[in-house]
Amino acid sequence: MIKKSFSAMTLVVLAINSLPAQADEASGEIYSSLRAGVASTKIGDNSERTADVVSRFSRVGAKGEANVNDELSAFGHYEWEADIVNSNNNGANLKTRLGYVGLKGDWGSFRVGQDYHTFYNFNVGAGDIPWNYSGFAQVDYRGRTSETVTYEGEFGITKVGASFVLDGEAGDDVDQTELGISFDGGVATVALAGIIDSAAGADNTAGLAVNGSVGAADWYVGFQDKGNTSSVTFDITAHDLYFHTEQFNSGVSGGADPTLYTIGYTHGLGKNASVWFEYGVYDDDVDASTGDEQNIEVIFKYDISGIF
Repeated sequence: MIKKSFSAMTLVVLAINSLPAQADEASGEIYSSLRAGVASTKIGDNSERTADVVSRFSRVGAKGEANVNDELSAFGHYEWEADIVNSNNNGANLKTRLGYVGLKGDWGSFRVGQDYHTFYNFNVGAGDIPWNYSGFAQVDYRGRTSETVTYEGEFGITKVGASFVLDGEAGDDVDQTELGISFDGGVATVALAGIIDSAAGADNTAGLAVNGSVGAADWYVGFQDKGNTSSVTFDITAHDLYFHTEQFNSGVSGGADPTLYTIGYTHGLGKNASVWFEYGVYDDDVDASTGDEQNIEVIFKYDISGIF
């Protein structure tokens, strides 16, 4: 039987063999996004509220693109997450957020590395509106995944995607497969996505997402199902205000069904600067005295970039 990974690796070899010795044109960008502020957190009913200066996903990176020929371009992107407020974290001020290389043309794009891949892009991304408080009460948040080969293509109103995780686990060349398809109906986009886990006895994940606009408001509804568990996510944003909620269903009578609520506001301060205000409440549905969490934060963001 021909394995899925053979098809993915064949595409890599064919694409690389089509590359000339030198690209005709190239451009790139070095950038940073500095995000720091104050967060006030209360964990459990019996704890005292604490305040802390925090770095919220500050990052620095570089990305570029080069024309290979009239029909093909090569690209690459590397980004580190930076802790810009804490110098006492044992040297772990930088860690990889993104890192991939790829090729693209009229047929779509192909990339290898760590990125937001198919399940996130088709099911999660449109509803990942909060700056911080998102993904805590979903079946599979599935943000950035590593060791992954991904294809994406757009054909009229239809988009398709497929990601293959190859992380060296014994027994299968492809450890997880993510598939997605979406249809843009004008007033709304409908997306289906799934995760197929090759591990013995593992449950697969299915997702449905619908998002669109009504006047000045953008909205999103997402559903995920895995085994006996499920989750529903809802978002609405208008005039820089946003509301986000997640509800997890354990599928077990008397089991924990966590809930997350987030409200926020983003205010632009100019070309490169903005500030956001966010309030999040997480109810773990287990023990309000120790498990629930409330968070209020005010974060200033400043972006710097340079083209080369």
